[in-house]
Order: sequence, then structure tokens, then C-alpha cells
Amino acid sequence: MSAVADLIADMVRAGVDPDLIGRTAAALSEREPVKIVDEQAARRRAKDRDRKRLRNSAESADSAEDLNLSSPKGSSPTPPSPKPLQSIPPSPPKGGSSPTPKSELEAVLDADRADAVIQHRQKIRKPLTAHAAKLLAGKFRRCPDANAAADAMIANGWQGFEIEWMENRSASRHQPQAPPNKPKSEFMQHQDDVQRVLDEATGRSRNDEFTGSTFDLGPRDYRAG
Repeated sequence: MSAVADLIADMVRAGVDPDLIGRTAAALSEREPVKIVDEQAARRRAKDRDRKRLRNSAESADSAEDLNLSSPKGSSPTPPSPKPLQSIPPSPPKGGSSPTPKSELEAVLDADRADAVIQHRQKIRKPLTAHAAKLLAGKFRRCPDANAAADAMIANGWQGFEIEWMENRSASRHQPQAPPNKPKSEFMQHQDDVQRVLDEATGRSRNDEFTGSTFDLGPRDYRAG
């Protein structure tokens, strides 16, 4: 029980007027509480403040001494110059450099063939774009020798290229040719000469159909007898 409660209890036992007891209790409750000061804690806080003040003073003195040593005598300390910003190189375009007709063709051809194909297309007034060169390179790639395919395209004056074109030309070169006509024998040549003389004498045309049979005898047989 608090001291105020003990006081009120004593007043009740002593027969004090209740109204007086009430006023006394109200007055005691309105009174400001007494602050209890911890002297030891206050002294510790004061010492901490003093130590902090001394430490800050020492750091300030060291900083001032450093500035005096680094600056010429009689001149004010110069603040350090800001570090220059390094220039950032521009980033390359997304996806790298743009493809060109030459770069697309050089994916399958050597540099000389690529230049020759580009010049050929310019000569026939059909210049290559990068996309067209990419498609053409894909067709060259289908051949066992892409450079030979490019040479064939230029030599034949083709605007484009298809592997079937080379296969067709190769097949036509390997087709068997008809054997040459067999030369006439001396007897057959003699018969032709005689027939030509008779035709001239009778007015007969050599285009008339001959229904008879002819025999090719050996040399000099027609002179026998």
C-alpha cells in the first residue's frame, strides 16, 4: 500500500471529517511527482560527454594539421578536384554488324568467287541484296563444290543457280552420239555416178523412189567379166 493510502486510512481511524479526507486525497493526487535523480548515472553521462568532446576536438586538430602540411604556407587548402568521368564508348548495334552480299556469299565461297558473283549480277543489271545473296549461297552449298557452281553460273550467264541445271548439262555431255556415216565403197560410188548420168540423160529426178535392190560388192568386182 502506498504512503497516501496509509495516510487516508489513518485519518479515517482518527475520525477526521470525510469531506476533509476527500479534499486531502484530491490535493495529493494533483501534486507533481518528485523526480528521483540518480546522481551516479548523471555523473557517468557527464563523463561520457566530456570524453566525446575531447575526441572530436582531437580529430579536428589532426585534420587541420594534415591540411596545413599538404598546402603551401599562407594559402588556403584546396579541395581535391573531382575525378573526371570516363567516356563510355557507344554500344554496337543489336545483333552485330549488318550482313552484306559479300559476307553472305563468303559463307560458302572464297573471296574471289564472291566478288565475281557480285560483279556478274551487276553486269546483268540484277544486283544482289544481302537477302538474295543468302538464298543464292544456300543453293551453292548444295553442290559438292560451291566454287565450281559459282563458276558455272557466271560462265553460262545465269541470273540464279539450281543444282539441277548443272546435272542436266552434265548428263547432256555424256549422252552417246550417233556413229559417223560409213564411207561408201568404190563400187557404191561408181553406181552413184552411173545413176547420176542416167538420170541426166532421161530427165529423171534423184528424188524418185527406187524400188529395186542394190548390192555393195567388194572393190573392183564391177569390172569383172
